[in-house]
Amino acid sequence: MAPLKKWYKIVDLDGKDVKTLFHSNKGSRILPIHKWIEADQKTVRDGSRDSSKLYNSGFHIMPNYEYTKNFLLRRFKNLENKAIVLCRAKTIWKKEHSPFNISLARWICIDKLIWRYSDSDKGNRG
Repeated sequence: MAPLKKWYKIVDLDGKDVKTLFHSNKGSRILPIHKWIEADQKTVRDGSRDSSKLYNSGFHIMPNYEYTKNFLLRRFKNLENKAIVLCRAKTIWKKEHSPFNISLARWICIDKLIWRYSDSDKGNRG
């Protein structure tokens, strides 16, 4: 069997905990390292606007490191505690209504932390 493609995920760091950005998964925002986890399957919408499109939830992942870092630096207002992790994913589909190169995965396994926002990144917001 061929190795799984590597993906990148934006996360929050809270001490030593890696957490989802917004929604909990199975009652917790904490994401374990080196363990396969399955996403809650729900119908959700981005933000709280009633006009935003509904879609099937999954873990948000991106295809490469540079794209993920640039997306984070340009699209997020609050960068405190933000980080990027390298992960493997299974059962992947495109986030169809998104104008960005974002996919969703039913399963992920976080391999390691590869980048953390720091004050030295403030000049690189683009």
